[in-house]
Amino acid sequence: MEVDPTGAGDIFTTAFLIRLEETGDPIMAARFGNVAASMSVEHVGTTGIPTRQAILAYMEAHPFEPTFVEQTKF
Repeated sequence: MEVDPTGAGDIFTTAFLIRLEETGDPIMAARFGNVAASMSVEHVGTTGIPTRQAILAYMEAHPFEPTFVEQTKF
C-alpha cells in the first residue's frame, strides 16, 4: 500500500545503476530497481529505503523469467 511516493524514482535509478554495474544485465537491474522503489513507497521518508538483503529476498521469493516479444519489422 502506497504511503509516501516521494523519492521512489531516485531509489529506482540508484538501485538500477548499482545492479547494472554489478551484473551487466539491464533486465534484472530494472527488476531490482522496481522492487526497491515499490518497497520504498510503503513507508514514510527514508525509513522506506529497503536493504539489499530485503530486495534480494523478495526477488528470490517471487521468481521472474523475462519473456521477450520479437519485434516485427514494418
